[in-house]
Amino acid sequence: MYTNSPHYLRSNTLNHLVKSHVGTSHAAINADLIDKIIYDDPAVFRRLRIDQVNRNFIATCTASFNATNAKDISLLMELVEGASKKTPEELEIEKINDMASDLNKEERSGNHGSAEEKKIYDPLGRVFLSNCVFHCSDSFITLKPLKKQGPKPAVMGTIPAIVTQSADYVRLFMSTQPFMLFCVGILIFGTEFCVGIFDRDRITFSPAYDMFQDTDTFIRVVRSLACNLLIKEMGSDPTIRVLTDAETQKLTGSTEGYPHAVVSSGGSDPRQWCTIGPPIWTSLSFLGRGTNVWLVREYVVWLVREYVVGVTQEPLLRGNIMIMKTAWCSSARTPESDIYMSIDQFPEGLAKFECGGDVKHAGYPITMQNLRSHPVDIVLPEEGINPPMPVLHRLILGTVGRPLWEYTSDFDLLAGFHDALQAHKALCDQGILYHDISAGNILLTKNQNAPLQGFITNLEFAHIANSTISKPRVTITSTIGAQNRYDD
Repeated sequence: MYTNSPHYLRSNTLNHLVKSHVGTSHAAINADLIDKIIYDDPAVFRRLRIDQVNRNFIATCTASFNATNAKDISLLMELVEGASKKTPEELEIEKINDMASDLNKEERSGNHGSAEEKKIYDPLGRVFLSNCVFHCSDSFITLKPLKKQGPKPAVMGTIPAIVTQSADYVRLFMSTQPFMLFCVGILIFGTEFCVGIFDRDRITFSPAYDMFQDTDTFIRVVRSLACNLLIKEMGSDPTIRVLTDAETQKLTGSTEGYPHAVVSSGGSDPRQWCTIGPPIWTSLSFLGRGTNVWLVREYVVWLVREYVVGVTQEPLLRGNIMIMKTAWCSSARTPESDIYMSIDQFPEGLAKFECGGDVKHAGYPITMQNLRSHPVDIVLPEEGINPPMPVLHRLILGTVGRPLWEYTSDFDLLAGFHDALQAHKALCDQGILYHDISAGNILLTKNQNAPLQGFITNLEFAHIANSTISKPRVTITSTIGAQNRYDD
């Protein structure tokens, strides 16, 4: 990750195999995951297209795998057998103690965990010959020495440690790759493995298989992830395109710094936008809206006629720097772009709306359900018969600001508050309750000498009184009879 990124993560050869030292409440992660996990779903393998891997290739690889790695396979079987003499709880406690010891020793190798886990990690270190960083990786692996440490809980309603650990990886992984809509991970526990698909709404696990009894399935999975799948099939937003070094050089005159990406608008606006620098905000949560915010400029391609080579395409950036916000939103709520467009008299102290709407690909909105579905099963969130689902929403705003904590004087701060409150009042007068006042949603203008000193942004949770905006209605049939009011 580039050093100017807001989430620069120091990585090492095993950064995807061991637990991160970034402070995280695993109890909070577990609470979020309740009722958000699906097990033994064969659709995971369908999404990975493992059935399309050539059979002859599988047969050749299986024979080579067993012959070439016979010594390592035997060693792994011995380690698993040795670890089986301990309970999962004992291994987890041992790991915590060993990790604390590593931290006290300022251990930097990345090989953290219990003694049994370290024995498994050491041979794998030979595979990772060069340093790897999160933003250059497409998937991850989580390892546990016992079959009993798999993702299925021994006690109903509990979350196994391997699931919590994987969710923590995903939290970091997706924060450093803000355009990932979901990600894929392989969980190995003892000699068994399964594949998990992690999106902003839930985790879906495949059935579990034994690596050495079902080697062909294991090879199919690895082959698909490493070679066969397109980047969008592994979770990347299909409406973005990261520029090559040559394109970046031609567009900006330099290839230094954070990679540039060309992104489509939300809704029906045909314009494209180019990101400038790293995101100014990325969500550090796994589940939820997954909000990311960028500075962008409009990206256009001019057709230039030259006598020698004919017509050539010349990309360029035009217009002012703007803000692009992308987030998952419930289809049951009024879209933020619709709220902006419902404002009759736009207050000066409100971020200026340029364009926006639900993000579409191949004519269909990008929803969680559509990402998980076979193409023939794609549905539209506008159809009121469907239950609420997360929909990817994107806005372009024309006002760029400074966070409140960057104020330069008391007057600068108070004037910003005043302008933001004036905008809040103006919205209320039009029947729109802002509903999300916070330090992050009140910004100061970039130009301190401008007539306007502050403004509010983020109308996602605004309430519109007597709104005429049409949105999906969800009908719920209940067998519960009439209930007393809370104040009866």
